[in-house]
Amino acid sequence: MTRAIVLIGVSKVRGHGFPPLKGVGDAIARLRDWAHSQGIPDVIALTDEGTQEVTAGGIKKAIFGLLDDRDDLEQLIVYFSGHGVVRDYREFWLLSRAPYDVDETVNLTGSVALARAGRVPHVVFISDACRTPTNTLQTSFFLNGSHIFPSIGNPDTTQAADVFYATQLGAPALEVAEDGENYVAVYSEVLAEALNGRPPTLIQNGLLRPRPLGDWLMKAVPRSLADKKLRVPPSQRPYADIASGDEVWLARFHFPPQAAGQAPPNPDAGPDTPDTDADGQATDADALAPDELLVAEARFTEMLGRPFELPRDLADLLPKSRWPFGVSSGSWRPLGRDAGPAVVRDGPFERHVGFLVSGREVREASCPGEALRVERGLAGSAIVMESLQRPAEVLIEFDDGSGVLLPALPGQLAVLPFEDGRPGDFRYEPVDTAPADASRFALDGLRTAACRVSAWGGLALDRQGATQLMARLLGAPSIDPVLAIYAACAFERIGRLDWIRTLQDEVAARWGLRLFDLALLSREFLRDAPPVEPVLPSVPMLAQNWVYLQALHPGFPPELAASLRGEIHGPLWARYTPRGVHALQTWLVPDADAVQLQPTP
Repeated sequence: MTRAIVLIGVSKVRGHGFPPLKGVGDAIARLRDWAHSQGIPDVIALTDEGTQEVTAGGIKKAIFGLLDDRDDLEQLIVYFSGHGVVRDYREFWLLSRAPYDVDETVNLTGSVALARAGRVPHVVFISDACRTPTNTLQTSFFLNGSHIFPSIGNPDTTQAADVFYATQLGAPALEVAEDGENYVAVYSEVLAEALNGRPPTLIQNGLLRPRPLGDWLMKAVPRSLADKKLRVPPSQRPYADIASGDEVWLARFHFPPQAAGQAPPNPDAGPDTPDTDADGQATDADALAPDELLVAEARFTEMLGRPFELPRDLADLLPKSRWPFGVSSGSWRPLGRDAGPAVVRDGPFERHVGFLVSGREVREASCPGEALRVERGLAGSAIVMESLQRPAEVLIEFDDGSGVLLPALPGQLAVLPFEDGRPGDFRYEPVDTAPADASRFALDGLRTAACRVSAWGGLALDRQGATQLMARLLGAPSIDPVLAIYAACAFERIGRLDWIRTLQDEVAARWGLRLFDLALLSREFLRDAPPVEPVLPSVPMLAQNWVYLQALHPGFPPELAASLRGEIHGPLWARYTPRGVHALQTWLVPDADAVQLQPTP
């Protein structure tokens, strides 16, 4: 297999709140030594050692050069050690001039999307960086970032791109002083051990494969941190998005033949004994800091009908949760639709197509070419669209001036509850009672679980879970547009472009439109011919999908993108600031074509 690796190390950035990282040099050295030991011919290191700077242009030059010069390249590894931030689930690596220069960041999320549509069959991203939100670090809200892979030539190409993260979403990646002076990046230290064949139980038939490595790192890094006996309990738990199959590998070892089921020897490893603490007592490697995302994924997996074993400490979190699930004999079961957030359907909400908003007052609503009215009832605010005959997009402005842009569907009531000021379990239900009950019976528990998991960072499914989710969606009484978007994001992470397009076709056949998020993730905007059906709404519905615009929709109006830059908030559904709402009104709703009505007092 022809391979190459690009090592990126940035210890210092130009911005407040980002201290110099002292373990970057050691991390780069470990990965470089491993690459040489594996005989990888092209090993490119880009670091800020001495007075050098690491720039987006330099990274692109290195990667583009490899792609141009190596037509036979089968695997490309891109490793980063440095500062990282997250903005509405968009991952960024900070380079030497960032965040002072917002373009001197790497848009990791968009780069992964481009790699999945590129020429190299297997691309591996390794990110030893924090994944903390930018707003907690007072970083610029205007991060856009640079893509370090070339634009997509063929929208039908699908390659495997794996992403290894040093920590879970929202948490830091740690470096520690080994002897009071020399620092090590803990994730890279443990990763290098595995890549060099320790522990040997990871190696099968002389090969170390991505999926077992990701699973092992999730336990091994917290165990290593616990062994270092830090004064502050760490919250670092690695995570990996693995899209590749079982045929690919990251490291190869030459061992003598072993008996079936026997692990190859490792001269550097001790006897394979259970983990023990300082007193010699056996410990549970899974006894880690609580992780709400893992708990959320456990619940979603349960809703797919599959058992999911949580570590002991995470299982303790479940009874404290506000989720609509209950405990029975130590396992989780859905309690039924009445256990979720209460939504009272009264008056016009039962009879008319439109929107039902609870938990927040609607100031006004507007829709090009469609009549609507805003009413209040016991359930909150209703946007009634009695004469809606075809899909349309509605700009809803709330009492604080913020707003959302969502599609209205004929025959459907869109329920938008707010919880703690943020959009919650958004869903579409048939206006007619019998189909609505059938939809709730089939999908309510799954919808709620998918919403919660997506709010914590997006669905992350293995192949079995993705297959079961697809079967649930296609087997429902009607395709659910909201669940389709959640699922498409999960399928994008595992490279199932075909499934995203199937969902898009199902929505188009049922509703006569292309949902923007599905069109974006299915690469519809990269085709020469535009979609036949209208694309609604005019912008992504999920906040996290804005990061794909530059890579997957190069024709998106630049003036609209510029006016909304920094005006989008998540998590989950894109909610716009008052300035963003005004920009959308200017773009979407000319005075002559829109009906805007204040709610009646």
